[in-house]
Amino acid sequence: QPLLPFRYPPFAALMFLPFSFLPVISAYWAFFLLNLLFLTVIALLSRYAFPHLTSYRFWPLLPLTFFLFFHSLMIGQISIFLTLIFLTAYISLRQNRPLLSGVLFGLLAIKPQLLLVLLPVTLLLIPQKTKFTLGLFVSLVILISMSLITTTPADLLHYPAFITSTENPISGSNPAHLASLSSLLPHVPAVIGLYLLLFITLAFLSRKLVWTLLWPASLPLVATLSPHLSSTDFTLAAPAYFILLNLTFSPHASPKHLYFSFLAIFLSGILVYLPVYLWSLPFIILSVVLLTICLPSRKKSSSPGTPP
Repeated sequence: QPLLPFRYPPFAALMFLPFSFLPVISAYWAFFLLNLLFLTVIALLSRYAFPHLTSYRFWPLLPLTFFLFFHSLMIGQISIFLTLIFLTAYISLRQNRPLLSGVLFGLLAIKPQLLLVLLPVTLLLIPQKTKFTLGLFVSLVILISMSLITTTPADLLHYPAFITSTENPISGSNPAHLASLSSLLPHVPAVIGLYLLLFITLAFLSRKLVWTLLWPASLPLVATLSPHLSSTDFTLAAPAYFILLNLTFSPHASPKHLYFSFLAIFLSGILVYLPVYLWSLPFIILSVVLLTICLPSRKKSSSPGTPP
């Protein structure tokens, strides 16, 4: 088979460089073990972001109930790393470290299309926007500088045009097989209209829900409107899933939380039976369910550290 183009940003080549010195099969298993390490760190960090999870005896195994982590492990994608990036940025902001949170959030630029759709909603929902934006700017400057190690300034400027020209089946990217709503709504104005409607809706909900819940819970909804979304990118829905489990294991949990947790596990599990272009639908349901069951709670504080 002919080699497919490397469509990640140039700085990402440095991340994959060590694996190029290994045979293909060995590189796959090395990357598999690295993803297992990322997944372990996610499990350990989840107790700080979602403390009620630890009331379950086998809480370190809870991430394994999220099907997409298995999917990412098997096909060797970086999506688990993306989830770890967001989780650390989320925890940093809750710990009143917006500058660090912005730096970490900027690492999502490894998938520019995700950063493009997530950033406006993020700046809408989070506190301490100025310091967060400064950290994001610092992160992007560092990543651009790293890119100049692997390519020339002219090629770096040509990168957006390169991505557009390789968005086709010949280059290994079939828009009809993407997991985003763009596969079902190929008309760009319709997707933009949905994004604006979602943005306005989240602005309204931000008056009723704390950002510590609304920000991660909105991720699956926003990600579905990305112009390019692979099936594994829905690992970004994991924080919303963890919030639902956190509510379920809370001392004040109601039976509906348990029912909806089982529903979330079911929705995650049926993905294997759905065509990829329908994968966005279960995660839209997950976000809507989570926001709905939490909506009656009154907004008490928007300060970092408020538990979801």
